[in-house]
Amino acid sequence: MKVITFANLKGGVGKTTMTANIAAYLERLGHRVLLIDFDYQGSLSRTVLGAAERPVGASITDKILTDDLIAKSITDPQRVLAPRMPKLTLLSASYELNRE
Repeated sequence: MKVITFANLKGGVGKTTMTANIAAYLERLGHRVLLIDFDYQGSLSRTVLGAAERPVGASITDKILTDDLIAKSITDPQRVLAPRMPKLTLLSASYELNRE
């Protein structure tokens, strides 16, 4: 398994745009892709969910921070963005992450 990470403390350098586009490209090539959004602003989550025509809703970080997380939540098939992006899975983030 190969891991690609896009990280930079500086804002406005294109991390979210590049990550979303490369993930979509790899998914279209037939690769399974897991996106983990660690940005408390949740921009990647909103971008990808919008492209998959899915509602934003609660994020994984909301569940982690409220001790509501169970293993099934992480592997929940609802996190797979089918039918638009069937090989792409998202672990989303939200502003709740900012508290930590």
